[in-house]
Amino acid sequence: MSRSGAGDRSTVLSAELLLVAFIAVVGYAAARTVPVSRGRAVVYMTSVVALTLVVIWIKNLVAH
Repeated sequence: MSRSGAGDRSTVLSAELLLVAFIAVVGYAAARTVPVSRGRAVVYMTSVVALTLVVIWIKNLVAH
């Protein structure tokens, strides 16, 4: 039996934040493999993270 509550929500939020952090690191590393400046890599990583956050936001709007 599963109890839903604040504990479950904080676990999901923690997992989502860890995934966003992982996506940020991988996005930055992928951008740096191409000869671009650090600033451009950060802009790329920021846009990838923003898109990821939009997807997570939409996912949270949908009832399970």
